[in-house]
Amino acid sequence: MAAIRDEFEFIDRLLREGVKADDLAVLLQGFSEGLVERGIPLLTTGISMPTIDPTSFFRASNWWREGRRPPPRPLSDRQSMRAYKESPIYDVIKRDAGNGRWKLDDPVLGERFPLFKELRQRGATEYAVSLVAFSERRTALRGTALSMVTDREGGFTADELMAVQRLLPALSLAAYRIGLLGVATDTLGAYLGPITAGRVLQGMIHRGDSRVIPAALLLADLRGFTALVDRVGAEAAISWLNERLEAIADPVAAQGGEVLKFLGDGLLAAFAAEGDAAASCRAATLAAKEIAARNLALNRRADTPGLRAELVLVLHFGEVVYGNIGAAQRLDFTVIGEAVNEASRMEILAKSLNRNLVMSRSFADLTEA
Repeated sequence: MAAIRDEFEFIDRLLREGVKADDLAVLLQGFSEGLVERGIPLLTTGISMPTIDPTSFFRASNWWREGRRPPPRPLSDRQSMRAYKESPIYDVIKRDAGNGRWKLDDPVLGERFPLFKELRQRGATEYAVSLVAFSERRTALRGTALSMVTDREGGFTADELMAVQRLLPALSLAAYRIGLLGVATDTLGAYLGPITAGRVLQGMIHRGDSRVIPAALLLADLRGFTALVDRVGAEAAISWLNERLEAIADPVAAQGGEVLKFLGDGLLAAFAAEGDAAASCRAATLAAKEIAARNLALNRRADTPGLRAELVLVLHFGEVVYGNIGAAQRLDFTVIGEAVNEASRMEILAKSLNRNLVMSRSFADLTEA
C-alpha cells in the first residue's frame, strides 16, 4: 500500500512540475532524481521529441548523475540527421517496437550504435528506451522518447523498468505541454520573428491591436532577381535567394533588430528605439555595414557574373504603427505608416540615382548625435 501511495505522490509531483516548468531540463532533473531516490541507479537519462523548428530536428534534454556529465558536444553533432539515424531511438521507431533495452557489454553494439561505445567508456552497463505516442499526426510533435542508462553491474531489473513504465505517461504529458509551448514559440518565431512572436503569444492577436513606436527602418533590395530566375530556373534561384537573404537577416538579428517582412527579393527590418533613438540608428548602421560586407563576399565567391547581386540599402527613422492588420481570420503582424511609405519611396529613388545606399536626414541626424 505504501509503495502505491508513493507512486501516486511521484506522479502528482511530476504533473505539478509539468504545469509550472517551461524547460524540459527542469522536468527531467526532477524525474531522474526522484528515480535515484527510489533506488534506481541511473548514470544518465534523456528526453526528446520532434519539433517544428527550421534549425533543428528535435527538442532534447539530458540529465547526468552529479560529477559524471561529459564535456558538451556542438549542437550540430547532437542534432544531425546522421546521428539520429544511428541512434537506438530511431531503431525502436523504425521497428515500431515502443521500447527497447540493450546490455552494453556486447562490442558489436558499439559498431551498430556509436552512442553505446561512448557510454561504455563511461562505465555504462545497460541502455533502455521507451516511447509514448501523442496525437494522430496532427502536428510534428508526435511523441516523446525517454532513455535511461545505468552503470550498475547487471543493468536494470525488470521491476525497475516496469515502475518507470507506470510513471512514463505522467512524464510524457508534462513534456507534451512544454513541447507544445516550444513548438508555438519556434514556429511563430520562424515566421514572425522572436520579438513579434512573443507579443502574439502574450495575446496581441486581434485585428487593430497595435501601437505607435519610433524605430529605425532598414529596407534591403536585391537587384536582378527576376532576370536570374529566367537564366537559372526557379529552384536554383530560390537557393541563391535564401543565401542572400540570410546574409541580410543575420546581421539584423545580431544588432537587435527584427525582420518584419520579406519583400520577394528583399526585406524590411525595424530597430525599435526603446527610448534611445540614436542607439537604434547606430544598430541599424552596424547591421547595414555587415550586410554590405557579406553581400560583397558572396559576389566574390560567385562562379559567374550572372550570379552576383547588386544590393540597395535604405536607412530611415520615424514613427510606425506596429501591430495587426488584415481580415478577421487572416492577419498580418507588421508595420505601416508614413515612415514605411517614405522608406519605400527612398528605395525607388536609390534605383533612379543608381545608388547602393540612401539615408534619410532624420536617420543621419540621429547617427551623428
